[in-house]
Amino acid sequence: MRRYEEAITTLKKVITRNPNHLSAHNDLAVIYIDLGREEEARAEVAETLRVNPEYSLKVIQSVPFKDPAEAKRWLDNLRRAGLP
Repeated sequence: MRRYEEAITTLKKVITRNPNHLSAHNDLAVIYIDLGREEEARAEVAETLRVNPEYSLKVIQSVPFKDPAEAKRWLDNLRRAGLP
């Protein structure tokens, strides 16, 4: 729905409660890229890799998305944010 500011607030609360929540870090990275906030997106990817150094785009490729365009957006954004 692209309600980015609401999503950022919620995801930061999730991370405060669980700093190792991979999905929250990834969601933030995708949102930050959409907003042109690449430095913050890279920081979230760094957190993802801190939690799981083996995490990569291959993992995201295995996640089922209903909308292929949304899957492409996620992969592209996470790639831009530095996820290997």
